[in-house]
Amino acid sequence: QPRITVESLHVAKVTDGLVRHDHYLRYTLFNAGTKAFELALPSDATGVTITGQGIARREQLGGGNWRVELDDKVYDRPYLLIVNYETQYNQTAGDVPLAPVRCLNVALQQGHTVVFATDRVELSVDSVDVSFRPAEARSIPKYFGAGDLSGAAMCYRSVSPENILIVKA
Repeated sequence: QPRITVESLHVAKVTDGLVRHDHYLRYTLFNAGTKAFELALPSDATGVTITGQGIARREQLGGGNWRVELDDKVYDRPYLLIVNYETQYNQTAGDVPLAPVRCLNVALQQGHTVVFATDRVELSVDSVDVSFRPAEARSIPKYFGAGDLSGAAMCYRSVSPENILIVKA
């Protein structure tokens, strides 16, 4: 039975009424290998794409849950899975929920949330759950391959995938 941990990076780009989500999920496996990963995406996610090395099959299980099967087992090396999708938000209310992708059947998942906004959108945060700590974009490891994040409007570090960051637009 493998012990799996996930380090994640959630890059959210907020525009008028739409949020483009890019999730970089870096799986680390201990004790044994695995050939499949299961994910829980927000139920309102549209245009879902899942990419990674050696993916044999992607299957939507229902209710926002997905299963990704690989050609070969991954053993004691990190595996990077990238999930992209879009969500809409109500511009009148202004609340923009930024829910993370939850990696199922893992021992630990923690990571960063980085939020960008277009010139026409101004973002703010009223209150933040205690599991979110402000962070610097330059402190995010380069192994995610997300490029330059220095122009982010805000950046947080999270120790739990259960909490949703809500920003105001």
